[in-house]
Amino acid sequence: MWEIFITIFIVLGTAGTIFWIYMLIDCSTKEPDEDKMMWIIIILAGNWIGALVYYYYQRPKRLAGSQK
Repeated sequence: MWEIFITIFIVLGTAGTIFWIYMLIDCSTKEPDEDKMMWIIIILAGNWIGALVYYYYQRPKRLAGSQK
């Protein structure tokens, strides 16, 4: 029974870390210079929660602005 919980914990932890790294790379390569440092600090300090905030708040704004 414990093996299931440990496996789920490892899978979620790995997925969260991959998502965090992906959002950090996305921010550092695609954000404008005036916002980049602030969002990098938020993502680094907030770990996967900071990455979720960036993903749902800032990234859609950037993507909508680039399509105009």
